[in-house]
Amino acid sequence: MRELSFKGFIVVASIVFLVTWGVVWVYIAACPMAYADRDYPLSLAKAELIAQCRPNEVAVFGDSMVVAGVLPTAIHVPVENLAFPAATPIETYFFVKRLLRCPEIPRLVVIAHSTSMYPADKFFWSILAASGALNTVEIRAVEADARALDDHELERAEHPSAVPYAFLPELYAMRFPPLYFGDLLGGYVVGRWRYNERALQEAITSSGRSSFGTADRSDGISISDQADMDGWHVSPLINLYLSRTLALLAARHVPVVIITLPINAATCEHLVPALQQRFSAYLTKVAQANPNVELADATIPCWPDRFFGDNMHFNLSGAVAYSRDLQELLTTVLHEGDEPPGPHDRTVVTALVDARMPTPNIAEAPDE
Repeated sequence: MRELSFKGFIVVASIVFLVTWGVVWVYIAACPMAYADRDYPLSLAKAELIAQCRPNEVAVFGDSMVVAGVLPTAIHVPVENLAFPAATPIETYFFVKRLLRCPEIPRLVVIAHSTSMYPADKFFWSILAASGALNTVEIRAVEADARALDDHELERAEHPSAVPYAFLPELYAMRFPPLYFGDLLGGYVVGRWRYNERALQEAITSSGRSSFGTADRSDGISISDQADMDGWHVSPLINLYLSRTLALLAARHVPVVIITLPINAATCEHLVPALQQRFSAYLTKVAQANPNVELADATIPCWPDRFFGDNMHFNLSGAVAYSRDLQELLTTVLHEGDEPPGPHDRTVVTALVDARMPTPNIAEAPDE
């Protein structure tokens, strides 16, 4: 065989590299269900539920605590759980905007974000952009608003340092391989396909609910998310998008209820008073500034450890118990049938809020 020259070797090596890179890139772009973590099928499920424009009474938005905690099939009111893991009011704005394109808009919107979703959008890139929950146009719009506010939280959010930050929206849109090598290795290239397909179907058939922790109880403390946040505040960017969401719904005459999902007793014991006070004051101020908004539970409710599958998410028994109590709230808000919402609804909801949703005293079977 003829010996390759150095130049020939470089040419052959370059061709092999480009072909290999191209094959990997095509696979990453074409088969994310095979290797991506569960955020990807959940993003598909939420997009599908919104696109179906199902006639519904209530649409619920929030983060992973809502994804695990609100079980529409346990509620005798048409409900869709459109919450998404790590979503802040920024992402909720775009989800609500998409839903309002439907011919029939919801009669009621419920918004529930945990305290950790207000100070910063920590997973804007690593979860929301990577999963495709936000598209390039939406990401660029958020970046523009951040610059206008001189808010640098997106630059501090979790993102890969090996690629140029300025091109992240386009690189995520084209599924640039280095952004997904971690998922590819973690998913053993094709190891997550069946799991993700099952997660997608379960999320759609349950109208959006999906499990996280599945233990029969958890006394773990969600330190980073709840217990140690004595310096809690709201970022200007997140406050802007929450205000926009509420204004958008008000313009379509859609009433809004803001709720706070419970945390487990173990975490509750470590909550600092400043967090409760600041969180309550902020939500109260938001409700007072928006006539279409009612606030249920300005403070963070505490529920027994047996209802949690990990340190912050309801297990199945917790989801069933909470959803039954949530049904009482929704039924009361919607009690006037097809009458359009008006100022008189405030008295009804305020009375229910004053009564507070009680801590459940039932025990459901744990997750399998």
